[in-house]
Amino acid sequence: MKIKSLLKRVANGWILKPFKLRIYSTEAFGRDLEQDITRLLGSPAVMFDVGANVGQTVKAWSQAFPGATIHSFEPVKRLYDSLVAVYGQRAVCNQLGVGSEAGTIRINYGKHDVSHSFVHDDEGRGGEEVEVITLDGYCHEHGIDHIGVLKVDVEGFEYEVVKGAESLLRNHRVDLVLVELGMDPDGYYVFYPRFAERMRNLGYHTLGFYDQTSEWDGSARLLFCNVLFARDGLKFTSSNQSQ
Repeated sequence: MKIKSLLKRVANGWILKPFKLRIYSTEAFGRDLEQDITRLLGSPAVMFDVGANVGQTVKAWSQAFPGATIHSFEPVKRLYDSLVAVYGQRAVCNQLGVGSEAGTIRINYGKHDVSHSFVHDDEGRGGEEVEVITLDGYCHEHGIDHIGVLKVDVEGFEYEVVKGAESLLRNHRVDLVLVELGMDPDGYYVFYPRFAERMRNLGYHTLGFYDQTSEWDGSARLLFCNVLFARDGLKFTSSNQSQ
């Protein structure tokens, strides 16, 4: 047994147990996304944030991977303006939607800034016409050959994003794909098992679950989470995979 593991067991069993506290390994996979990306890729050169909102992901990634070039995509003008104002020096900011084909499409405003959607329109709060591109086309235009991490959070439009990145994915020019998915086949979010099958057909397999969120009414059921997919053949850069 490793000395570090032994010390952790002693601390959990004798020192912390009376206080109902416990030490967990900070190296366990599936708890810290940026740490796991590092273990898989080292420091990615290029990262894509599709559905950037006001820059929550840009903030985390620019701090964890200061050498990475981050391309962010946010179609809603008000959110894009906020993104550029705060993170315009840290990321390549694009006021663009991402889908299966280039064109113009209406995005519907949701109740919250994180719920604006090309698909859902249950709020009746209006919307705006936005330009949409494909990731295949964007990478061709900008001479981008490889993406380390692709994050997709587009409120039900995930299949369209993947369809527009099919060449990138089929040729394994993306290492990791992080997607917000749901666990209800008839729910608001894209259903995880169906999406995972689509990713398997493209040569990507489920690797981890992050930011797990249960039903809003308190039911003991998983509502949605961010799912990390890895391309076939990708291996950890570190041999330390303690769970």
